[in-house]
Amino acid sequence: MAAKKGVTLAELSDGMAGTIVSVDLPSATRTHLFEMGISKGRAIRLIRRAPLGDPLEVEVLDYRLAVRVREAGAIRVRVKP
Repeated sequence: MAAKKGVTLAELSDGMAGTIVSVDLPSATRTHLFEMGISKGRAIRLIRRAPLGDPLEVEVLDYRLAVRVREAGAIRVRVKP
């Protein structure tokens, strides 16, 4: 699962953690996520998925937030061993 450039946040299983490698989203969306703490080099953990699979609950900077699967698919993560 840990490819050279990582996997997407959407591909992680519940409880998995890693380091953000890149955020490949349009500028406005990327800025919004950056303001919430999602940026390159930051530790992130997938807590769980909503009952219907969207959104995802993630933990970053010691707090939790919801990220849509569409956005999570554009966030690449290097999985911690």
